[in-house]
Amino acid sequence: MSETLVTRKEAKERTRLRLIESALKLLKEKGLAGMTMNQICRKAGIAQPSFYNHYPALYDLLCDVRIHMNEVYREPAKQCFLNQLALYEQGEKSVDEVLQVFFRHIIDALLGDIEIFKTILADHYDKSGPAGGALGLIMDETRDHWCKFFNALARGKSLNLTDMQMNLYIDSLSALSHQLVLGCHEQRYGKSRAVDALVNLAKYHIDDLTRRHKVHAL
Repeated sequence: MSETLVTRKEAKERTRLRLIESALKLLKEKGLAGMTMNQICRKAGIAQPSFYNHYPALYDLLCDVRIHMNEVYREPAKQCFLNQLALYEQGEKSVDEVLQVFFRHIIDALLGDIEIFKTILADHYDKSGPAGGALGLIMDETRDHWCKFFNALARGKSLNLTDMQMNLYIDSLSALSHQLVLGCHEQRYGKSRAVDALVNLAKYHIDDLTRRHKVHAL
């Protein structure tokens, strides 16, 4: 590949990243309803017609924004959980301590970018908005990770979870975490109380798995 082609490719990638960063800034400032393609381009320092050299439409840009947000939020959360789980397996931490650190990490991260979180949440429940569900898919992808976690717990207990059991575990944890983040943001209670509530619910589900394992073993 010639040096000229490499330079052009690098320049195109830098512009693409500027568009993603511009979209994120506008999401924080104005939300989806107040964000337009023209505003994104102006913030990125490019002419609007140049947008189409990078994305066919706004929806496609928002899909890349979702990927970026997954890297910023979900991957660190996943790593946090794996690190804590390793400490638990080594006998250095209890289940309570592992869950406390994990849920506090999640709440801190979401509160740090609360406007982004509210935008994602709204787009998840109403796909008729400007993003067309492109950002709300983060919730579905996060749900898939929770499913893998509970399936792993169940396999460890030689127990197969039914779809109904899995949906109950995941939906209740997801719904509670969403409401608690919003409640902390509105200062209806503190983060410690919110974390405790999530830990207690997660432990309840884990205990339920344990009870089912005992019945299954009879």
